[in-house]
Amino acid sequence: MPLGKYDLGNQGTTSPTVSLMDAVKAMHVHGPVKGQSYSLGLLAASNSAVALDTAVMTMLGLKPDDAPLWKLSVSLNLPGARPEEVVYPLEAPESFNGKDFEFTKHLYPISFRPFKLAAHYIRLFRAE
Repeated sequence: MPLGKYDLGNQGTTSPTVSLMDAVKAMHVHGPVKGQSYSLGLLAASNSAVALDTAVMTMLGLKPDDAPLWKLSVSLNLPGARPEEVVYPLEAPESFNGKDFEFTKHLYPISFRPFKLAAHYIRLFRAE
């Protein structure tokens, strides 16, 4: 089973969570690693990571076929995967201007480099 399908298939079987998105300054064109800054002005939160992604991708004009995990969420019939299921308690999607946001066709992998991170914290603790 592909990892994305496994992760999405476990929605609702774990403890309650909150998903947060900081897209005040988003990265587009070749984002997120090699992207260009884009002023979206969005802070978002949801008790459903699927609904949060659906809301933001809908706001930016994407369709499920444009985003593999969203398409998978729809095919798994996950709650919040369809735009008509998403509730917007504060701001409607039309409140944000994402019409010039450019999506990359090739995502660059993000490496969190755990050893480099560990070395950084070791240096911090030694400095104290």
